[in-house]
Amino acid sequence: MKKLLTICLLIATAFTTNAQQMNFDETVKYINEKIQCCGENRDLIFSAKKDGTISYFRQTINLFDLFTNNEYPNGIYISNTDIKVRLSETSSTDFTSFKMLKDTERVYKALLNLRSLCTKTKDPFDK
Repeated sequence: MKKLLTICLLIATAFTTNAQQMNFDETVKYINEKIQCCGENRDLIFSAKKDGTISYFRQTINLFDLFTNNEYPNGIYISNTDIKVRLSETSSTDFTSFKMLKDTERVYKALLNLRSLCTKTKDPFDK
């Protein structure tokens, strides 16, 4: 019984740490796979650059330029089964929708992970 419990814990740990260690390309691939399998709009092609620029549908935005405040600390949020991005204090747009909330939450977390893997480009004359 102890061996079975130990094996189960090792497997759970392996799967948990794998998700936390996704690199940039793996995260983009994961988001696209989730959109293709579980998204409301399966024709959506998502792409990203390491400076935080993401493209979807016919929109291109930068994850570092989203509107943030206490309510929207990273400019990305979930509304029902939709992922939305805040463009300004009064404007937001849909990123994508999913059939199930669990998939929405997973892609939301993947977007946050992607943002953490990006580096905001700085103008050489900014201090």
